[in-house]
Amino acid sequence: MEECIRHNVEIRKIRKYLQTKKKKNEFEKLLLASAGPYLEQGERAAAEMKASSYEKLRQRADEEGAVCHGEFSQHNILLENGRGETAVNFDKWNFDLQVADLGYFMRKILEKHGWSERAAERILNAYSARRPLDEGEIETLRLYLSYPWKYWKLANHYYTHNKAVISGKNVEKLRTLIHQKKQWEEFSKQCFRQ
Repeated sequence: MEECIRHNVEIRKIRKYLQTKKKKNEFEKLLLASAGPYLEQGERAAAEMKASSYEKLRQRADEEGAVCHGEFSQHNILLENGRGETAVNFDKWNFDLQVADLGYFMRKILEKHGWSERAAERILNAYSARRPLDEGEIETLRLYLSYPWKYWKLANHYYTHNKAVISGKNVEKLRTLIHQKKQWEEFSKQCFRQ
């Protein structure tokens, strides 16, 4: 939750910087035009997280010493012939809710699959077969997936790096993100409805 609040402050700061900038390139125009809706969603997700059972879950995780990978994606899983799977690259490990790793993994997969509810269902069923989620964890997962992580990541990368050179790849990533916004919002509303 604190991370989301901090990221929202950063998005506001980036938006303010762009509003005062006289000459804007294509990336900056797209980023500025889209900042308001993404910031609104980020603030809504952080407020809902604050009102949820997130803090109780965090406290329980701290007491249990729950460890998270920190960047659990398909790129950090090795499939071993007949011997199962192995997670690698624990550079960003931390003490946190394990559902945060699930959320990170799901976000990465679902971005690539157009926020497919079917894909989300398959991931959740596979995960729950080994470790069932309680209601608080499901709510936390929903809130995690409703935060605009990728938008923040692109905006933050722009703000903290050389602004004279904006890669075409980042312009394309931002366009794709903006294009997928409706799918992402619809997924957030539909996938976890009770």
